[in-house]
Amino acid sequence: MGFSLEAMVAIPCCLSILAHTSGLVAPLSKEVRQTAEVSVYACLQTRSSGSTCCHMTLNRNGIEIPVVETSPQRAVEAISLTRDLIATIKGPVIPEDGPE
Repeated sequence: MGFSLEAMVAIPCCLSILAHTSGLVAPLSKEVRQTAEVSVYACLQTRSSGSTCCHMTLNRNGIEIPVVETSPQRAVEAISLTRDLIATIKGPVIPEDGPE
């Protein structure tokens, strides 16, 4: 079984890419773990306030992460209230042609 020229070039390239990427795994996994720890900490530290949107910064183990806490249900309720108020102020809509 003979090797072609492409195989003689491709195999060392693939092995060097594998060796290079395996050297990057340890530092990258440490950073991913730290990010996951801070994200879990941010989820546990909820501050329920009366506002629809709240911006804060969390610190843990020297890592700082900006957090925006939102309350989508309050936003939906505010939009519904606005629509109801507009409908109440405008009154019922009567077509110009009248009922058919």
